[in-house]
Amino acid sequence: FEILENFVKNHDLPELKSVLGEWYMFYNKNQEAEKIFEKLSVQFPQNFTYNINYSILLISTINKPKKAITNLQRLLKNSKSQNEIDTIRSYLSLAYILNNQKKLAFPIIKESLANNPNKSTTILFNYLINNKKYDHLLEIIEYLNNNTTGSPYLFAIKGEILSDYKKKHKDAIPAYKKALLLKPDHPELYNSIGVSHYELGELEKALQYFYKSISIDKYHATSIYNIASLWKDVKGKVV
Repeated sequence: FEILENFVKNHDLPELKSVLGEWYMFYNKNQEAEKIFEKLSVQFPQNFTYNINYSILLISTINKPKKAITNLQRLLKNSKSQNEIDTIRSYLSLAYILNNQKKLAFPIIKESLANNPNKSTTILFNYLINNKKYDHLLEIIEYLNNNTTGSPYLFAIKGEILSDYKKKHKDAIPAYKKALLLKPDHPELYNSIGVSHYELGELEKALQYFYKSISIDKYHATSIYNIASLWKDVKGKVV
């Protein structure tokens, strides 16, 4: 730290300032990081890397989503790369949600999902899951399912949130089944329904879904393991 700090003090090199800011972020020296990236964002308002790092810091670490919104809105106006635009929109929608402006976030999420479904959901969903904001995520999924043609991925994520994180296994099963209607040959969905039935104590139903999973993919390792684990519990019955 000291070597880089001293070098940055004596040399006006924005690239090194950015590296030092990233180091500060990594080692949770958030005030120092904020000072560096705030100055860089003013000095270089169109630089994607400096401003995204600044926004991530404001959103994820020091809880200043309103400030992040202003920074991201400015950056969005100046960005031309579609990849950059998708990333900015993902963080902007997240900042709106954390700033209790969901009505502004939802249309951005919907548009981003149509343009780049993997990136738009990965950043947003991972943040909400990692920070245990499950109700926010369920609300987003409900909005998207009601305002788009529907996605097996979204129904599957809803099922996963309900089963794995909120332990509402009975509510998870209909979500997984809606995903199956859109993607009927997906072994993991059958396995997930089986797990929910298992958690509800419905062992024979669980076994039915595990068998259905391996009927689609005979090498589906999780389902094979689950069948082996359940075999003795259902007294050797083959469903």
